Amino acid sequence: RFALSNLRPDKFQIGEYASVEEVISNHILQPDLPFIKMMSVCRNGHVCSDWTDQYEMMMETYSQAYDSTQSWASQYIESGTNRCRLCTEIPQHIYKFTHFPGFLLMAIPAENAHITSIDEKIHIQVDEHANEYVVSGIIYFGQRHFITRTFHGGKQWVYDGIVNSLSQSC
Repeated sequence: RFALSNLRPDKFQIGEYASVEEVISNHILQPDLPFIKMMSVCRNGHVCSDWTDQYEMMMETYSQAYDSTQSWASQYIESGTNRCRLCTEIPQHIYKFTHFPGFLLMAIPAENAHITSIDEKIHIQVDEHANEYVVSGIIYFGQRHFITRTFHGGKQWVYDGIVNSLSQSC
C-alpha cells in the first residue's frame, strides 16, 4: 500500500483498505491520459473505425496467441466483433502506443499461457522513441484463487493465496 501511495498519491491513501479487485479495476486501470489508440481495418483495407483514444490500461488478448510478450507489445492486433459495413468482413483492431505508460498490464488467457513466453524486458515504441519495461511481477488468477510472482534483484518471491488461506479479494 505504501508503494502504491508513492506511485499515485491522489488515488491511494496510506492506511485505507482496498481489495485487489478494487485497486486493479478502479484505480490502476483508469489512467488520466490515453496511452494507446485503436483503429479497425478489414482484410480489404476498409477503415471501419478511425483512430480513437483508449483509456484502458490492460492489454488483453482474446482472439490471438502471441509468441511472446514482446511480440504482443510490438504488434498488438485483435479480431473485432462487428462486421465491415462495406464488405461484411470481420475487421482487425490495430493498437498503437501514443504515450509511455508508467507500467504495463498484460492479461494472457489461461489457454494461451503455454504459448506466450514472458520476456524479462519489453520495449515499447512511440513514434521514433523507445522505452524499456522490466517485468517485475506476474499474477496468475482464477476462480477465487491467485498466485503472485515478484522479481527484484535477480530473486523471485512466490505468494500462493490458497497456501496462505486467503482468497483473491484479500
